[in-house]
Amino acid sequence: MNQIACSSSAGLTAIKSLNYLRPLYAALPLILAGTTASRSITTGVRQFSTPVRTFNKLQSSAARQTPLTSGAIAIVRHFSSSQPPDHPLDSYQNKSPTNSGIRIPKESTKITWVIKNFSSSQSESIYSDTFVVGGCKWFLEAYPKGYNYDNHLSLFLEVHDSESLPHGWRRHAQCLLTILNQNPDKNIQLDDVKVWFDDKVYYRGHISILPFDKLVAEENGFLVNGELKIVAKIDFLEAIGELDVTEETTTSTVTETKNVKGFQLLSSQAETVSRVFERHPEIASELRATNPTLRTGYLSFLLSLIETMCQSPQELSKDDMTSAHAALKYMTDAGFKLDWLQKKLDELCEIKEKEKVCETQLQEMEKELKSLKMKCSDMEALVQKEKAKMSATKHPFSFDYLV
Repeated sequence: MNQIACSSSAGLTAIKSLNYLRPLYAALPLILAGTTASRSITTGVRQFSTPVRTFNKLQSSAARQTPLTSGAIAIVRHFSSSQPPDHPLDSYQNKSPTNSGIRIPKESTKITWVIKNFSSSQSESIYSDTFVVGGCKWFLEAYPKGYNYDNHLSLFLEVHDSESLPHGWRRHAQCLLTILNQNPDKNIQLDDVKVWFDDKVYYRGHISILPFDKLVAEENGFLVNGELKIVAKIDFLEAIGELDVTEETTTSTVTETKNVKGFQLLSSQAETVSRVFERHPEIASELRATNPTLRTGYLSFLLSLIETMCQSPQELSKDDMTSAHAALKYMTDAGFKLDWLQKKLDELCEIKEKEKVCETQLQEMEKELKSLKMKCSDMEALVQKEKAKMSATKHPFSFDYLV
């Protein structure tokens, strides 16, 4: 199974603050949503760097592509004015074609889309770069404040540039959309139905998912450092009409994963994980999870925790330390042997306590020093006054004064 990661701005932000442990909780559901390679399909992570773009629905049926100043492509889709798409879901009840289709190998793909600065975006809609699956280009599109401006998130999977495709093309697919939460139990998973896509029904999605205010509220856990993560699992079942589209037509870079001690990891993680296993070979010997994706998710979660603990103690607040303890307990309950990391976390807590004591003492000393400096200043003024008096006693009487 292929695994694709789409980003709405250049690159994915590294976890630098635990604002600190939120990225930790976000890492697990993101990886858990992925799957491993099956048979002859190479597992990879394609990362798209895409600036946020706007999407205007115009009453026309003309094809379109408008370049942005950044050099990217802004795709503006036009709808026929005779049949405005007031409710895209109304058109999903399409039937299977009567003519025979071209059977293609069953293909399953997961796309992880990271939308940066989601809450502050002023765009009517945001959409990912295109990706190729089933011989066809696709993209994801989100309306933060609703397709019909009802202040509810709308989300769609769409065929790219459908009007330029050959007459009679059709694609039978099943799509499952998931909005990730820091708590996997609170992920929003939308319906998973089979749909025929064609020149009339070239997008499917959901009009009203969640109020925008609830989606961006920090306490609800959907945003991590302003980022919203959406996963689309697409199963392609049948195709009619060859479109002659290949993976090479997309501007993506593929990063192969590596297997380290039974964990499928990104190349950037492999070296770090290898070092962990060298020093603690029994760390995962009692891990109960057998699902490869779940195992990888746990390990990525652990790496994020370790990275966070490597930060300067001054950057970590009391709440951050509490969250770190909770994260460590979560990993221990899953079966990881982390006594060594628990000791380091306890040591870090002691350092934080010493820091607190030192800070209090330093404040008291600075306050006392300030008081002493004021007294010293007053004393210096008195000394200067006495010196002036002393100087007056050294002058002898003058002749004029005496006579």
